[in-house]
Amino acid sequence: MSTKQTNYYRLNVGTIKFAFVDYPAPILAYNKAKPSSHKVVFMKDHRNRIWTEHAYKGDAVFGGMNYFDLLTRTHLSEARIQKLDCDTVEMGIKLFLGETKLYCKKNGETVEVELKYPELCIEDERLWRNRKPYMDLSGATTYPESAPGYICSCECECDYCLEYNDEMDRLSDTLSEMSM
Repeated sequence: MSTKQTNYYRLNVGTIKFAFVDYPAPILAYNKAKPSSHKVVFMKDHRNRIWTEHAYKGDAVFGGMNYFDLLTRTHLSEARIQKLDCDTVEMGIKLFLGETKLYCKKNGETVEVELKYPELCIEDERLWRNRKPYMDLSGATTYPESAPGYICSCECECDYCLEYNDEMDRLSDTLSEMSM
């Protein structure tokens, strides 16, 4: 299997771990028991359209839009997409990894097209800037909660964590009543 086929295979089978462009942390696949993965991800394109993902599954889909599909559709017209010998997701992966380049004619010269990367942000209020997000192909997901001696320094306010906190409060109240 060639390197190109291996990369495409790993991207389609394994977990795709991106990093936020505006926050120094990886985008973790959602896990109910791991509050560090309870982050809302905003994918924003060069037209400032926003896709919101509340529970990222590690599949490069944010708010129903595949990251690599959006990368392809940003740079190719529908007519050119129809002529592709692969699907838009595969083409987007090739563009992202630099295995395929796009060229256009400007002033009679053939020049390489600068890619416009969708941003993956933790804040939706920012204006789009062309920054390629870091992507980890290892497929390994490590949650901070897994580290020995981890103490959560933030309060997550997702439904799961709020329900868990309420349950712990009820349990604490019950135990204090029993000790009296």
